[in-house]
Amino acid sequence: MDSFESFPIFEDFINSLGQFRVEMGLERMNKGLVLIGYHPGSLPSVQIVGTNGKGSTACFLEILARFHGLKTGLYTSPHFVSVKERIRVNNEYLSDETWLDAANDVLAGCRGLHLTYFEFLTLMSVLIFQREKVDLAIMEAGLGGRYDATSALHTRINVFTPVGHDHTHVLGNTLEEISADKSMAMKKGPVVIARQSPAVMDVLMSRADKIGANVCLVRDNFDFSGDCFRLRTSPEIVIKSSEIGLKGFFQLENAAVSLLVWKVFTQKMKKTFDPDCCVLALKSAFWPGRMHFAVQDPMVILDGAHNPQGMEALSRALEEMAIKPETIVFSCLKDKNVGQLIEIIQGLKARNLFIPDIKANPRTMPKEELVLLFKQKASPLHNLKEFLDALIKNDAPVLVCGSLYLLADIYTVFPHWLKR
Repeated sequence: MDSFESFPIFEDFINSLGQFRVEMGLERMNKGLVLIGYHPGSLPSVQIVGTNGKGSTACFLEILARFHGLKTGLYTSPHFVSVKERIRVNNEYLSDETWLDAANDVLAGCRGLHLTYFEFLTLMSVLIFQREKVDLAIMEAGLGGRYDATSALHTRINVFTPVGHDHTHVLGNTLEEISADKSMAMKKGPVVIARQSPAVMDVLMSRADKIGANVCLVRDNFDFSGDCFRLRTSPEIVIKSSEIGLKGFFQLENAAVSLLVWKVFTQKMKKTFDPDCCVLALKSAFWPGRMHFAVQDPMVILDGAHNPQGMEALSRALEEMAIKPETIVFSCLKDKNVGQLIEIIQGLKARNLFIPDIKANPRTMPKEELVLLFKQKASPLHNLKEFLDALIKNDAPVLVCGSLYLLADIYTVFPHWLKR
């Protein structure tokens, strides 16, 4: 192929690369960055690495920067409905023309590198953000750290959200192994680290000491008390979880991480840190698929929790908000810790449990197999849209969870739910 003449042609091409194809190594990315004209200093960027909370932290950081007047670039994954969700400027989707210009330049300049799906899009994001002259590019890592495509960039700040068990088939079975892989994304310079388990923190701090990174810990800068936190700054910032745009107690951690990153960034880049503006930004944040109350009556909650740590956080958030789902729609990918996820789901004691298939995903666990793993009665769900369409006012709460790809199936048929 010589060029992309339309966006659908590009979509066919990028999908042909295989969204779930993983090839270790940064050689292709390092060469690709040179070929598209990237060099250290050409793009002020922050990389966000971790297991849980990466997308929410990226969302919070983007709105903090934008509310302070900066032009932002946001690169996240996966997407729900359109690949255009992955690359945004000032949190806005970009035109077909912008996408095609970048895609054609990456295709022409990097021919022969055999880029993966994620590498191609990462190079496109860098090219677009450079051309748009963003003041801050927020780059969410994919599944790892050591060989993640975003790790090839020379970022101003590295961020580590909570690390837990996920992608064990690639990263390792223990927290130490997973943390060791993610820690390799760390570079000498400012590093912001969320509260972690002792095993994870030991690995991250060891890596920071080895390379001489300047570590800023959330636990050293915030006081957490119940459903609120206080940032020890002058003037101090105090905010409750109920005031944050993204719901769930666990969003306090993500908001705190982003706030500390913004503080470090403003100090490093001599930008404004306005406490009132920070609070307004955190209150205004919206990110679909994270304790997303898509419908109020009947209450339909969409949450992308897909590993034990995330599912436990979801369970606790529901309890603290006094929400007891009567119906749960659950599915997951077969390479997840399915047994632990099922145990947590059963602990919610929902009256009805439905298991749909996740469409067009080679890693999905067939609903017929998943149903058999539950001790309580679980039923296959053959048509998710018909089920949701049939809900009526005053029905008891419905929770949909287990995979971001399951939520993608829902947002595809209810695209208006993607918006606040």
